[in-house]
Amino acid sequence: MADTFAKYHCNYCEEDVNGLRVRCLECEDFDLCLQCFSCGAEIGKHRRNHGYQFMDTGNFSIFPGQGHWTAREEVRLLDAIEQYGYGNWEDIARHIESRTPEDARNKYISSYIEGNIGRVSWRPAMERLQLPIEHTSNDTGPLSPTLASSLPSQPLSAEENTILGYMPHRDDFEREWDNDAETTIAPLFIHPVDDEDIDMALKLAQVDMYMRRLRERSRRKRVVRDFQLVPQFFKKEKEKAQVPPKRKSKDDKEAIAEKLRAVSQFQTASEHNNLVNSLVRERELRTRLRELLRYRRNGIRHIEECHEFEVARSRRDKKKENKKKSASLPQTPTTQMDLSAKSKENDARSPKCLAEKKFTPLDTGGGRWLSGNLNGSGLNGSEHWGMGGASTTGAMGQHQQGAGQAGASDEPIAISSLPGYHLLSQRERKLCASSNIKPSQYIAYKAVLLKDEGDKQQAGVGPSTRRGVCTPQGLDSHAQRMITTFMTQAGWISSFT
Repeated sequence: MADTFAKYHCNYCEEDVNGLRVRCLECEDFDLCLQCFSCGAEIGKHRRNHGYQFMDTGNFSIFPGQGHWTAREEVRLLDAIEQYGYGNWEDIARHIESRTPEDARNKYISSYIEGNIGRVSWRPAMERLQLPIEHTSNDTGPLSPTLASSLPSQPLSAEENTILGYMPHRDDFEREWDNDAETTIAPLFIHPVDDEDIDMALKLAQVDMYMRRLRERSRRKRVVRDFQLVPQFFKKEKEKAQVPPKRKSKDDKEAIAEKLRAVSQFQTASEHNNLVNSLVRERELRTRLRELLRYRRNGIRHIEECHEFEVARSRRDKKKENKKKSASLPQTPTTQMDLSAKSKENDARSPKCLAEKKFTPLDTGGGRWLSGNLNGSGLNGSEHWGMGGASTTGAMGQHQQGAGQAGASDEPIAISSLPGYHLLSQRERKLCASSNIKPSQYIAYKAVLLKDEGDKQQAGVGPSTRRGVCTPQGLDSHAQRMITTFMTQAGWISSFT
């Protein structure tokens, strides 16, 4: 091997010999190039009749036609692979000096792995090779490495790692929790000969104390990594620095998680999330069950009817709210008219009805005109007051003709399009138009008052109060007073106390 990589020179002309050379068999370490040997050169003790031998330094090819690799390069290739290892083609190419890393890789694979040499040498070696057998048993104990899942890495920047003292490659912190725990066992020394039983028991107790502190340290690390507490801390700090926090109401999941935060240290993140989600689902099912029971108590047996029930309940709640507002406001005609109009708008069930019910509020002049007609010199006895055009005898006298003509000419169109309008007389129509009362509400309340008057006359009792009379839904107190006053002055009912 040394002769292959050595460099030779001619002893006569002192030139380097790179190819074939001639070695003298009688003279020690004497080489001639082919030109000097052909001339019969003699120098020193060497004579031309000495025995000789042709020598080659490795410029011939072992595998002809495969990239023209010389024997010298082949030996350098094998020596480099043995020295640098298979796959380190950069260093192997530098060792050969005349080939690139790709040439070295292709030459070794084609000649020494897939070629004749590889087929002869590698196959028997693979048959004789014995693979290692796993003799260790599966450890399923509490400290088995197979039970510990890889924890997610902390997605922190380099600056945050420095502030926190976190080392990402070691997945550990520079300063541990309870960092002085090792001082408990640092001065301990075990002397089997000198230590007595009580001394040994004391030292073992100290070691047990240290092990408990180590377990607590590991538990805290697991909680921090499993619940990603560090990224959440830096996230909250960034949010505080950027935008002031907005107070928002906590949903069910956040409220339950807040209450169960104390027990999260005894569970993994997945177990804790499953517990919170299960409790949230339980609360949702309980809420849904109460809704279904309420539907059943109200006689609903099909899911399709629930929507109509909720719409009706919402409309009823709005009416109650309007009544509370009307009770808290001062009782003036204008505010009562406005609240009555709002309650009537809430009664609408379709956009078409909302478009039809466009009543004009009663102004101050109209209120004075209506009061003058109802409280004035009376109405004509030949006027039609009954439903369906039936004539009744009034007890109110003559009315002001000019005001009556003006009221007849300004009859609203919206009132005339509502159900029950054709059942009213002219004066009743004017009353409903001026007070924004639906014909159906007027007819219903009129029937209730007439029935109450008949019952009172049969019983022979005195004047009754209006609180005991049932009123139609949506009819406010102002409209009730207007209808009661109208019917009292018409002589149909006696006055209320």
